[in-house]
Amino acid sequence: MPSDVVLESEVYTLGDDVQERAADVPPGTLTVIAWNIGYGRGFAGDFAGPWDSSVFDNNLEGMAEVIRQNRVDVALLQEVDLGASRSHGVHQGKELAKRLGWPYVACATTWSNRYVPFPYWPISKQYGAMHSGQCVISRFPLKNNVRYRMPQPSGNPFWYNWFYLHRATQFVEVSVPSVGEVTLVNVHLEAFDPENNLEQVLMLRDRMNSRDGANMIVGGDFNALPPDAVKRTGFSDEPDIDFTNDRSVQTFFEDGKLQDVVSMVDAPEFHTFPADAPTRRLDYVGVSPAMWESSGSVLKGACQTLSDHLPVLAKLRLRKPPEDE
Repeated sequence: MPSDVVLESEVYTLGDDVQERAADVPPGTLTVIAWNIGYGRGFAGDFAGPWDSSVFDNNLEGMAEVIRQNRVDVALLQEVDLGASRSHGVHQGKELAKRLGWPYVACATTWSNRYVPFPYWPISKQYGAMHSGQCVISRFPLKNNVRYRMPQPSGNPFWYNWFYLHRATQFVEVSVPSVGEVTLVNVHLEAFDPENNLEQVLMLRDRMNSRDGANMIVGGDFNALPPDAVKRTGFSDEPDIDFTNDRSVQTFFEDGKLQDVVSMVDAPEFHTFPADAPTRRLDYVGVSPAMWESSGSVLKGACQTLSDHLPVLAKLRLRKPPEDE
């Protein structure tokens, strides 16, 4: 399938047992979290599994509590299992929304295989049947959920790509009271091939330039370093990763249309990966500085055990307050 094919995806509205709780949101504001939840397994790597269902249950509840405590309105989530063997068949996007009491869920599939033979050995650790992707969950209505499929790394053997995920960018619109329609872009880019990562960034930027960028919020796991990052190789958790020629984040933000809500400074307090002992930043939220006053932070504490990535929290306020109706 060509990489530029547009695939429509469903927006779920959960049942009557889920109540929308949006009345207490200050006018002209929006709080967004971007979080690679690592399919709920916690901070340990894939080779530490398999995990009992209680591990996923406890971690999802921990994530819901972090989102509650920070009074988040919209969550951009990556590595969300949508009914996979490795996480006991739970649709984690819907499950998190239910726990939060949020009615709206929009997901995009990035990985769907009858069987994935990874980790390779022992067989008991292998993923098995796979259905995973990205989700936007929201206390506000969502619509027009679209998935743009990204190319797989051309350097991978063809047989490897049969089982490899098809990374994607997800565009979905959210209707925010006193703000209007805002386009959310949920991102999870290539992790192991820097050239493919940059290719995906350029495709993402082209997609965004074809839309109204002023009301666009982009967040997620870019799998790329800030421009001034000094340490680019020799990470103890992933010794084979080499960011020496990485310029994806610089390329993405260089036109100034969007601004990162945290900082492009490569400081330890902004590192997001690995969660238990962060050494680098891979996760970002970008907004239009012409539209939003913004502040951002990387959440730590309890988050350091819930996933292998730390979440980025963005607090936004319209620069021009809404007119009285």
